[in-house]
Amino acid sequence: MVKIGVLGAGSWGLGLAMLLHNNGHDVTVWSVFPDEINELNATRENKKCLPGVIFPESVKFCADTEKIVTESAYTCGCFSLYKVNS
Repeated sequence: MVKIGVLGAGSWGLGLAMLLHNNGHDVTVWSVFPDEINELNATRENKKCLPGVIFPESVKFCADTEKIVTESAYTCGCFSLYKVNS
């Protein structure tokens, strides 16, 4: 099992997180939006991006950039570049 951080909690990031989880990895998903992380932690679902997909308790969600980068063996960026530049 490898610790993997997924940067981005949209449809691509969450889809990748579920794929990695299903392949036995320890996955943490990060988002720049704390409200999005709070909703994911509370409901285990992103109704806007992937309605009906419920994430298991073993998939973690956080908004702490330093934590996800330092605690993950690998990180994958899954976010829109236009949001980074705005």
